[in-house]
Amino acid sequence: MASELRLLPLPLFLLLALSAIRLSSADGLFIVRTCSQTASSVKCVALLQSDKRSYDATTVQPLAQIALNLTTIETSKVLSTLTTLRDQHSGEPIEQPLGQCAELYSNAVDDLQDAAESLASQSYEDATKSVDDAQSMPDSCEVAFEDGLKSPVTEEAQIVKDDLSVTYDLLDLLSG
Repeated sequence: MASELRLLPLPLFLLLALSAIRLSSADGLFIVRTCSQTASSVKCVALLQSDKRSYDATTVQPLAQIALNLTTIETSKVLSTLTTLRDQHSGEPIEQPLGQCAELYSNAVDDLQDAAESLASQSYEDATKSVDDAQSMPDSCEVAFEDGLKSPVTEEAQIVKDDLSVTYDLLDLLSG
């Protein structure tokens, strides 16, 4: 095939290459257009482009479902990390804030599962409210680490916070 491409005249080769680029970027055009309506379009595009299913979306609903799924997965990962760390630090001063954070993240996972059920039944306002309920969780977790204790999940909490914001904005587009 490479030798066949070398036989094509340069203008024809360039035309074919540009067409291929346009086709591949056209798949992402809907993502970019949709994300431009959110508070953080760059984070929205990054989140959705991390899942190849997004390129097949032609409406906001599947993009919101994908964002919600990715956010739930990320939130669950942080919950798992917190639970493991809490168990590893039993009896130490950090055990209590780790436990508080694990509970907050567990509640957030429940909220996100409720949001998924609401989204599936096209109850967009309920889905948006459930995600909104979860949005305070990363900050609340970080506050639990006072008195000189440092949260071991600060970076992950920021990712979850960003994902929750994008998911909320996409659901808000559906409910608006």
